[in-house]
Amino acid sequence: MTVCVVAQNPNHHVEHGQVCAGCTQRIRCDLDDIVHLYLRLDLQPGSGNHGPRVTGSREAPLPLRVDALDLTMPARGEGLTAVGKEPDPDGVPLQVGQPSVASTLDLWVRDWREVRDRGEGLPTPTVAVLVGWLTVRLDWACDEHPAVDEFAGEIRRLRNTLRREVGDVDPRPERLPAPCPACDLLAMVRDSDGVRCRNCRTELGDDEYADWVGRLARDARMAA
Repeated sequence: MTVCVVAQNPNHHVEHGQVCAGCTQRIRCDLDDIVHLYLRLDLQPGSGNHGPRVTGSREAPLPLRVDALDLTMPARGEGLTAVGKEPDPDGVPLQVGQPSVASTLDLWVRDWREVRDRGEGLPTPTVAVLVGWLTVRLDWACDEHPAVDEFAGEIRRLRNTLRREVGDVDPRPERLPAPCPACDLLAMVRDSDGVRCRNCRTELGDDEYADWVGRLARDARMAA
């Protein structure tokens, strides 16, 4: 058996492919979150989870929030070049600020399309369509793509960036000592929504969690 390349935990084995079921589900949920969070982006000044407004400044406020504007720019495709790197030889301008959501997704779509080599056309470069294209092919990527761990990390970072931008920051949840019954990671927490795994998003009722802890305790006693 192979160790999951996303979890990179020696206790996380997969029967086939490269990614365990828990991490596959987490990536799928992150992609879905990106669509919903993107729709909540607000370009108007004063919105989002930003610090208190400073008064007395002589500078007029920008008409739009720059970070949110960066995230909502159209996809730049293969011509996207990060600041600090050499510009595209065809003269495509450097990306200033963080890449847009559509650009990040579009680059992964182009990468997967090339690796798959099945003559697939490029989808319309909107966030919802790009996410749909990637989601449909996610099981393939988890089994065969050589950089699926990089994809998982970038999608998680993009989701977290969007959450911060819309002010969707949860209170710090209570960390629980038992591993998740689905993905086996120590990622179980309790918050206002109940008990859940922060990795694969498995949810348990309080009674279910108590039964799970009791089962682990019985197994430990039998193994002692």
